[in-house]
Amino acid sequence: MSLNEAWDNLMHIATMKDLEAVSEIVDDDVLLSVDGQAWKGKGSYLAAAKGLWHDHLPDGRFISENQRIEVSKDKTLGYVYGTHSFIKDDDTVVEHVHHLYVWKKLDGVWKMAALHISHPQKT
Repeated sequence: MSLNEAWDNLMHIATMKDLEAVSEIVDDDVLLSVDGQAWKGKGSYLAAAKGLWHDHLPDGRFISENQRIEVSKDKTLGYVYGTHSFIKDDDTVVEHVHHLYVWKKLDGVWKMAALHISHPQKT
C-alpha cells in the first residue's frame, strides 16, 4: 500500500467515524499535538477522535485538502501536509485547521506516527 492509499483509507475511516479501524492504523506511540499542547499514545489519539467524531460532531463530515504528500527515499517515513475542515450537515464549518501527519512504515504497513494540528490565526 502506498502512502496515498493509506491516506485515502484514513479519510474513509474518518468519514465512517470508525474508532476500531483507526486504531489499526495508529502507532502505539503516536504523538498528537494541537495548538501547542501534546499527548502521546494510541489511547490519547482514540479519545480525541471519539470526542470529535462521536461527541462534538456526530452528524458532520470531514473534508481535507493536501498541499503535499512525500515519502522518504527508503520508503519508511512519509508526511501529509494540508488543511481539513469539520462541517455540519447544514454546511456550517465548525472547525478549519492545518494538519501535518507523519507516517512510518512498519512491517510493510503505514502507521500514523504523529499528527500536528494548528488553528489558523483569525484576523
